[in-house]
Amino acid sequence: MLIRSAAELENYAKSEESKIESIIKSIADTGCKVVVSGGAFGEMAMHFLEKYGMMAVRVPSKFELRRICRATNAVALLKLQVCVGVWVGVGGFYV
Repeated sequence: MLIRSAAELENYAKSEESKIESIIKSIADTGCKVVVSGGAFGEMAMHFLEKYGMMAVRVPSKFELRRICRATNAVALLKLQVCVGVWVGVGGFYV
């Protein structure tokens, strides 16, 4: 992509921001309170996660990530995308 002016750069940044917000809002609308990732979270994603009252957890080990998915009955997604409620796992605090 070739950006030729400041206005094009500003429009690109706004469209990227609105896209990330819509994805994170769709995740929040499913009732999800925690997002677990094997990679790093970007600054913009962290901003919207905090805005919607969600917690971000980074798990660098793919094996630990698989264990978390199995324990919560969640589905591991390869990229940040609009979420379907069936993919969301359930966890709780048990004493």
